[in-house]
Amino acid sequence: MARRVLTIHELTFREKGKREGAGRVFAPVDLLGDDLLDIFSNWLSKLTREDTVDKSKNTWVNVTAASRYASRIIVVETSVGSSGESGEVVDSETGESEFQLAAHHAPTGTTRTLLLVPEKGRSAFLMTESSRRGSGGIRLRQLFSEHITDLLRLIKMDCSAVSESDAWAEHAKLKEVELRVEGKSVDAADGVHVDVGVISHIARPHRRAFFNRDLLGKLATDKSTAKRVVGIPVDEEHEKEDVYVTLVDGERQKKFLVEGGGAPSFRLVLNEDSAEQLNTDDLVAKCVEQLSDITGITGKINWEPRWSDSLGAKHGKAVPLANSQKSFQNP
Repeated sequence: MARRVLTIHELTFREKGKREGAGRVFAPVDLLGDDLLDIFSNWLSKLTREDTVDKSKNTWVNVTAASRYASRIIVVETSVGSSGESGEVVDSETGESEFQLAAHHAPTGTTRTLLLVPEKGRSAFLMTESSRRGSGGIRLRQLFSEHITDLLRLIKMDCSAVSESDAWAEHAKLKEVELRVEGKSVDAADGVHVDVGVISHIARPHRRAFFNRDLLGKLATDKSTAKRVVGIPVDEEHEKEDVYVTLVDGERQKKFLVEGGGAPSFRLVLNEDSAEQLNTDDLVAKCVEQLSDITGITGKINWEPRWSDSLGAKHGKAVPLANSQKSFQNP
């Protein structure tokens, strides 16, 4: 399975036309009488594939399932991929070509998006799962923001990225730096040419020691820093380079993908390349777990367990979808 990471956005609501902090603030459960969860559910039920596919970016996004997983959580499943380039699909074990891809073909994967709206407080949270195929949640967030702008004439929705790692970076310790590179070929000593898909370079300090805290900031702003840390030439180029950091807080440990050039600088790794994709129950549990750390940043939420209790074996009531004749129950 492919590696998956989690991105979190905080949604807040205020009076339109007023500068931030000057006008009225609205709770997401009461947007002039409407609950954000109901607004989102109704919007999903009318969303079509023609709406979600972004032809300008050759991005295929299609909502394939949606449900009210718990009283305060909606889970949306999307198919996501990119078109625009011809090629072929090969068997990764045998190297044999399976079939040709035309420019209009879009190899897809499945990603999920969660909307969590507490009964109390002034913040809701949109959590999006991303894979190498992309993230359907990015497109959903864009479209829903446009919908809210048109629907709520008196209310403005602010959407801001929240990096859970910010809370960790304040008090956690940097245990490990990993640089993963792709597209490197090597010639073995016996003359055999070997194509290597992914190579991981890992650097750890001495036992019971940790890297300097300042290193986190340098890794986020300059990827050559990771090369220096793991001991490979700075001018060595690869098709793809990903930097990961492992942070430790007491007995807890988490791995984050480092992304420079804007927030969030770090994204939580949900599962590694070699691990299976989290099932819906585990994904929801992981997302709710993050809220306790996010609270350290926003100070606006105290998530109650009953809000995320599954509504049943079928994960709640399905949201009818405009782009399918099927009845979806399990995101």
